[in-house]
Amino acid sequence: MSAAEHLGPDQHLGPDQWFRGWVWPCLLSRWGRLAAYAVVAALGQVAAAGVPWLTGSAVNIAVGSDTSMPLTRMALLLLALIAVSGCLGILQVIIAETLSTAVARDTRNALFRGILRRGRGRSMLSPGDLTARQIGDSIEVGLLVSPGGDLLVEVVLGALVPLILIALISPQLLLTPLIFCVLFWWTMAAHTRRLSGVSADERELNGALSSTVAETLGSMQTQILTGASVASVDRVLETAEAHRDTAARQHRDNARFTPALVFVVMMLPAAGHALVLLHHGDISPGAAVAFLGLFAAFRGALQTGSASTGFINAGRAAARRVWEVLVDLHDGARGEGTGRAVAGDILLEGVTVRLGDRTVLDHVDLHVPSGAHLALLGSTGSGKSTLARLITGELLPDEGRVLIDAAPASDLAADASVSRVAVVPQHTHLFSRTIGENIALGAHGADPASVEAAARRARLDDLLETLPAGLGTRVAEAGTTLSGGQRQRIGLARALITRPAVLVLDDWTSAVDPRTAESLRAVIRTEPRPTVIEITNRVADAIEADLVVVLHRGAVIAMGAPDDLRNSSAVYRRLLASTRASAADRSPKGAASWDF
Repeated sequence: MSAAEHLGPDQHLGPDQWFRGWVWPCLLSRWGRLAAYAVVAALGQVAAAGVPWLTGSAVNIAVGSDTSMPLTRMALLLLALIAVSGCLGILQVIIAETLSTAVARDTRNALFRGILRRGRGRSMLSPGDLTARQIGDSIEVGLLVSPGGDLLVEVVLGALVPLILIALISPQLLLTPLIFCVLFWWTMAAHTRRLSGVSADERELNGALSSTVAETLGSMQTQILTGASVASVDRVLETAEAHRDTAARQHRDNARFTPALVFVVMMLPAAGHALVLLHHGDISPGAAVAFLGLFAAFRGALQTGSASTGFINAGRAAARRVWEVLVDLHDGARGEGTGRAVAGDILLEGVTVRLGDRTVLDHVDLHVPSGAHLALLGSTGSGKSTLARLITGELLPDEGRVLIDAAPASDLAADASVSRVAVVPQHTHLFSRTIGENIALGAHGADPASVEAAARRARLDDLLETLPAGLGTRVAEAGTTLSGGQRQRIGLARALITRPAVLVLDDWTSAVDPRTAESLRAVIRTEPRPTVIEITNRVADAIEADLVVVLHRGAVIAMGAPDDLRNSSAVYRRLLASTRASAADRSPKGAASWDF
């Protein structure tokens, strides 16, 4: 079940939209189990309330006012009803737990698939907060269903069924139970409102704590080198203390369960009312006993209500946080894909991208034929990385179209786009797995021969010969023990093993020496050659491209083949001259001047 199935065009955040938009559709998709739960819960409450009813009948038989059944048979019937009530209670819990687990699983799947379909995109949520919503909040949504929702059903039925049976015994006995129910629901609503605010704060702080811890651990080396580790640890501890204090306040507020006082206050008037009616002969002794037993059953509803409010309020807060992400992902989701083959012909028509009030790309028109090498040349912040993210489908334009083989780039499904568009980033991230597993990361079911072929094509032979286990060597410390060139070769092999139609190179040689950079470039010139999109701020890297696009402040200021731009573009000639001057001055990597 995907989030898109539950989201409509007008479904945005509202007070209860999370329930109608997500939780309820998840439950309805399992209507059989939901119906079975409703039947079992109702029968279980009737059976439980029937115990004091039959106890009253047994009292009437014992005192001789009822001779319709022997006392021993009534006792056996009472024991059977208790056994049935217990079995129904166990079955109710089993069904509720299966529903709870299913909703939690659906929530995790919807969040994960939505994130994969959209990518990080323009989401303002940090990875740590997304992780907290993916794991912790998904669990809380499941707990909202059971035990939260399950206990709430018991509260409602635990008050309604005894009330009906009391009315059947004698309508005169309804006075105190009705007063109790009104006071109970009024105090229950007040308690829930008081608890909802602190529950929302607790979930937000839980997300903030996860985000802070993830950021701190992910940048530990930088913090140690800059002397910021102590301040970072203090920030984690401050967030943890704030979360602890809020969680403690949540438990204190939940412990102050004022509806329990209503039962204590109303029990004495209820007993007195029953004794008065018994004294006047309006009810039998058995009826009085049954009434007191049914009224005492309200205490079970109170205890259940006390337990349910914590789960329900925490679940509501978590469900709202999940709903925020689902709506955000749906608004920026990519298409589901068509499973079609991709040749790599790229077309951008009138593409504009805005982030807030800032225009990142302004009406860009561009055509890259299949198999061509495009160099996106521009300074930092010029919009070249944004343009590449449009091509990969990670980002959607505010205006215009991005087409790959005459179809929207957003139609590339997340589960298939890996084999169509591959990216070699500026800094390749390696996992604590073997080198072979790192290479085969995006190639599902790749055999050892394919991994070895990709490694050879990426010129990893020299590295593998020095390692005793070759491709089976485990990468330590996220690859920090390897050189920048070695990590980039592994990243290139990871991209090439998928045989992509489009290969995006995001400033991929900036962290390696010129000799290594040239050896890496030689790899992409070999056949089969995909459509290459290279992002760079160095003119020297664009000389061998088939097409060069110069971006400045989100606009295309020059476009064409390198030789043509030398003759037709004053901007390109200026950049080229600046690069040569920098090389003559031995500036690092021949940087060009972007001061226009």
